[in-house]
Amino acid sequence: MNTDWSPTEPGGGAEPFAAGRPSPDEATHRRAWDQVLGGVLLVVAGSLWLLDTASDVSVPWRTLLPIALVVVGLATVILALRRPAGELIGTGVFLTVLVVVSALAPANLGFTIGERSERPSTLDQATEGYSHGIGSLEVDLERLELSESITVEVGLGIGDLRIVVPEEVPLDVRATAGVGEVEVLDRRSSGVGPRVEELFDDDNDGPTLRIDASVGVGQIQVVRP
Repeated sequence: MNTDWSPTEPGGGAEPFAAGRPSPDEATHRRAWDQVLGGVLLVVAGSLWLLDTASDVSVPWRTLLPIALVVVGLATVILALRRPAGELIGTGVFLTVLVVVSALAPANLGFTIGERSERPSTLDQATEGYSHGIGSLEVDLERLELSESITVEVGLGIGDLRIVVPEEVPLDVRATAGVGEVEVLDRRSSGVGPRVEELFDDDNDGPTLRIDASVGVGQIQVVRP
C-alpha cells in the first residue's frame, strides 16, 4: 500500500503555497504595515490641519508633505527588501499628488475648503490679503474708495478665483496660475503656467490698485462690474 502523500490527491490535505507567494500571515503583516503607516499619516495630517485652522500657528505644508513622501518611500524600500511589497505605493502616489499641488499653490495658502466671499469696505481690510485652500473665492473690491495706491494679494490653492475691481481705477495686475486659465479684463492666458501682467487705465492720474493674484490649479478672473 502506497502511503506517500501527494498534494494533488483528493483529501490529501491543503495544497502547499506556490513558490514566491506570501503566506496568509505574511500578507496580513504587510497589510498591517500599510494600515498603521497610513493611519499615522492621517492622524498627523489631521492634527496639523486643526492646528493650522484653529490657531495662529502656520504649518509649513510645502515642507511636511515631501517629508511624509520620503518616509513612505523608505518604508516601501525596507519592506520590499524583506519580502515583495506594494501596499504603500497607493499612499505614495497620493502624497506625490499633494506635493505637486502644494508646489503649484501660493506660498501663503490657507488650508480651508468651500465657497468664500469677501467684500472689504476699507483699505486696511483689503491690504490684509485673502487666502483660501480649495473651492471658490470671490473678492469684491467695487466699494473701495482709493485715497492712495494699495496692493491686494489673493491666493487660492485649487478652484475658481474671481476678483471684482472698481470702474475707471488704474490697475496694475499680476495674475498667475500653476495650471489652468487666467482672464484679466480683455487679456487671457491658459495652459501650464498661464500669466497675465498688465497695466490698465494707466493714463489716469489717480491712485493705482495693484492686484497680485495666484492659483495653484484652476481659474482666475479679474472683472469690472
